[in-house]
Amino acid sequence: MTTKISFADLTHTGQVVAANTFPLGISYVAAYAAEHLGEEIDFQIFKYPQDFSEYLETNTPDIACFSAFSWNVRLAHAFAAQIKKAAPDTICVFGGPNFPSVKEEQAEFLAKFPAIDCYFEYEGETALVEFFQAIKAMDFDWHRFKQDRATTSNIRYLVDGELVVGALGPKIRDMAELPSPYLNGHFDKCFDDVLIPAMQTTRGCPFTCTFCWEGGDYFDKVGRFSHERVTAELNYIAERVGNVPDLQITDANFGMFKRDVDIAHHIRGLQDKYDWPVSFDFTSGKAHHERILHVNELMRNTAHILLAVQSMNDETLDVIKRKNLSGEKF
Repeated sequence: MTTKISFADLTHTGQVVAANTFPLGISYVAAYAAEHLGEEIDFQIFKYPQDFSEYLETNTPDIACFSAFSWNVRLAHAFAAQIKKAAPDTICVFGGPNFPSVKEEQAEFLAKFPAIDCYFEYEGETALVEFFQAIKAMDFDWHRFKQDRATTSNIRYLVDGELVVGALGPKIRDMAELPSPYLNGHFDKCFDDVLIPAMQTTRGCPFTCTFCWEGGDYFDKVGRFSHERVTAELNYIAERVGNVPDLQITDANFGMFKRDVDIAHHIRGLQDKYDWPVSFDFTSGKAHHERILHVNELMRNTAHILLAVQSMNDETLDVIKRKNLSGEKF
């Protein structure tokens, strides 16, 4: 029997589309699940609440997956609550950076959002596939899973107010393990002249910024997508992007590495051919600022360079043993 899974990275829509980028993170999870589970699952990816609502009018997902960011966690939970009301056996799974790192706070978070059946901390690709196989062995009986206090990698959930914690699984090191939601066609419906294409060229960060989700030990090794993969995705986007002038790179430190110069050269070629991207958003590296400026120059100075600071308080910087870039480098 085919299992229906929805993957929703929802955004508020009103006068504007609030989070107006492609649903990158959750789509990596969906693409990985599709590759490893194949015809066992029937899945769809959603960005707009209206599209998801129309899907739910005629479909009941067996597993409903949601991304959780500070800007959409309440919206996602509202959908999860309505799904649980209509279909109590649907398993509502959340993941993403808007989750505490302290176990006591994780329990408080899950108690605050009771429609969340379980949350996967950190990476979700391998964790969801492992969970799917475990829950499938229990005939997708979430109540039995909870009763047994079963665990799979990265899972967190509550039983009678007590937090059940699965061990962290190994982080994906070889980025080739992650299928491309662009090259697989999963993102084709997102080319709607509204959403901004987002992509990764690396995952992880060597720095230990205390404010950042990627600042801990889990993400301290940097995995790199191949240059061939990155350029193929850029070409795919450029041929379909339409009237959206922007590109967003979600790396923690784009522009800092030597190979970013090669990527910038390729982007310049796309600018010459397609006049795209006109605007380029990335969080730049915390070192090699000369290279960052060179990368931007190669791309016609179209980048909105973002530079993070730890704190503007000298005492705080001393306590956390960190320092900001010098004023001269800024």
